[in-house]
Amino acid sequence: MINMKGPEGKVRFRFFHKQWSSYEDEDENIGPMTLETWYEADTWQEAAQDAADSWDWDDEEVVNFDAESEMIETCRDFISMEYLDSKGEYQLVPEEVEDWFNEAEQKSQALINMII
Repeated sequence: MINMKGPEGKVRFRFFHKQWSSYEDEDENIGPMTLETWYEADTWQEAAQDAADSWDWDDEEVVNFDAESEMIETCRDFISMEYLDSKGEYQLVPEEVEDWFNEAEQKSQALINMII
């Protein structure tokens, strides 16, 4: 595993998702647009787990508060996951880190669904 600590000695992940909303009247749809989020922790596992536990994202950017038709859904699709390297530049995470994150996110979603 490569060192994923940034210049400050922390692991910082940057995520990109495509987000949008769908309404009965398609003219009221918003997006798609890019959502960028960051997570920082002492280890990559902690940062990835924080991100995985945040799967229930704030979709307010794609809610059309002036819409007259019913909202069908808001959605987001994963684009990429990057880390800030020791030189202060973002790099794509290794595949095994992205896989670990995806599995952690699925577990987090399943846990919430069991509670509901």
